[in-house]
Amino acid sequence: MEREVSEDGIPSDLLLTNFPENENVVYSSTGRGALSLILRNINIPKKRVLIPSYICESVIKSFECHNYDIDFYEIDLDLTIDIDTFSRLVEEFDSGIIFLSSYYGLDTLKNLRSKFCSFKNRGIIIIEDLTHLFFGDTGISQADYRIASLRKWLPLPDGGVAISKNKAFKICSHQVHHSFVDMNLKAMRAKREYVKYLDIKLKNEYRSLYAASENVLDFENDFHEMSKISRLILNETDFLSMRKSRRNNYRHLDEFLKTISWLRPVFDFLPENVVPLFFPVYISRKRDDVQKYLIENEIYSPIHWPVPTHLRSKMTEKTSYIYNNILSLPCDQRYSDPEMDRICHVLKEFNNV
Repeated sequence: MEREVSEDGIPSDLLLTNFPENENVVYSSTGRGALSLILRNINIPKKRVLIPSYICESVIKSFECHNYDIDFYEIDLDLTIDIDTFSRLVEEFDSGIIFLSSYYGLDTLKNLRSKFCSFKNRGIIIIEDLTHLFFGDTGISQADYRIASLRKWLPLPDGGVAISKNKAFKICSHQVHHSFVDMNLKAMRAKREYVKYLDIKLKNEYRSLYAASENVLDFENDFHEMSKISRLILNETDFLSMRKSRRNNYRHLDEFLKTISWLRPVFDFLPENVVPLFFPVYISRKRDDVQKYLIENEIYSPIHWPVPTHLRSKMTEKTSYIYNNILSLPCDQRYSDPEMDRICHVLKEFNNV
């Protein structure tokens, strides 16, 4: 029987039920907590990991906390991996673990997936970060372990997941990270009030609370169980509608931004099975000025990751370009055509500044 799909080709049954909680699927407070759980369940003699050069520093810290030596592989400007170069590095560094990630909703590992089995046959453990791919249809991954941060997609006070392909997880504690959840709930309430009343004090309050909650995570990498309120939000979310909105918004931006010469989409097109996390672009003008202008017009476009400390003195020209020029335009389910039109209008205004 064929799977029911929407007009965009997205399977309608591809919900969180694809990963029902059991001994191999554990829902956590954060993505880094999920990674910590996985690393606590891995026992290998070669504590050396190969990770992408375009990465969140929290991933690096997680491996450091578990005493891993860290090596980096380069990402191309289209955020894919050169297979030959990657394979050579795996040999050169004699890695015990390979950490892989796709970006912004597209399966940028597609050209590498055929190599997964050969790496595993050599005793290498593969961990795949599914965060940017979680709500698309990527098929069955051959990775030994997968993680995702669900907070990147939905208004959750906490939420991540750890998935093991074969071995059941051993969990020491099922405690919820109550202080982290409480701070994020307060921030979410303050943000709702700000949107309603546009009181600058509320804006400062919710930003301060979000910053404080992230600071909490900077000093710990332990596993905590996902809270009940996040589970409730997930159960009540219309995922099919979310997918449709994100795809429509992405296509809307793609159509209108082609006329801006100093802005280049990272991806050439949106495949039918892709659910975008953001609309990533490369900025050839001063990116900080563009971002500041967007913020002044109440459009928050994040620079996802600052350059990790480990890479500041040894970045290649390509890696440096990604970190210094990429910007994420919002296209999520909170918005529709009018908001996308406004983003395009503001960017075109900046064009004349």
